[in-house]
Amino acid sequence: MISADILGKIPVFHGLDAATLGELQEVVRRVRVPAGKLIFQENETAKDIYYLESGGVRISMRLPGHHGTVAIIRKGECFGWSALVPPHEFTAAATAMEESEVILIDGDELRWRMKRHPELAWRVFENLSGTISNRLSGARVRLITLEYEQRKENVSRKIAKDTAPSFVAPSGTA
Repeated sequence: MISADILGKIPVFHGLDAATLGELQEVVRRVRVPAGKLIFQENETAKDIYYLESGGVRISMRLPGHHGTVAIIRKGECFGWSALVPPHEFTAAATAMEESEVILIDGDELRWRMKRHPELAWRVFENLSGTISNRLSGARVRLITLEYEQRKENVSRKIAKDTAPSFVAPSGTA
């Protein structure tokens, strides 16, 4: 069983009292995930929320021609919060970058308890909104960086094209 002290460190559970954390011990379990293992895939039904105790997880999305990294999850962070947000479908994939230890929070059970305890729901969603806000800010920075890199690359190509020597055949050699 995972202690209430450890549960209190999970970002979506910050600020919950000891009694509530004790009740939540029934909805969590710890798993070890080997390096390279797919934890969940994009468009899959989101059943669990994840808290990374150790290791690293890559969050990626399908992009034209490849999967692009949208976030790197490190120790102490939550991911897979789609289990709390309708339509309860993952919008990205998660893959262990190294052997990782993860606490799984049963999304159905947590939602059921949140319906019975409005204070729990309020605290979880208040904490979750901070996680989502941070993730969106990080994505915004990555998009700005990608845009900058793309523009820099386009300018470099234009300069190379404009300064490339052109071959002019001497007259009378056509």
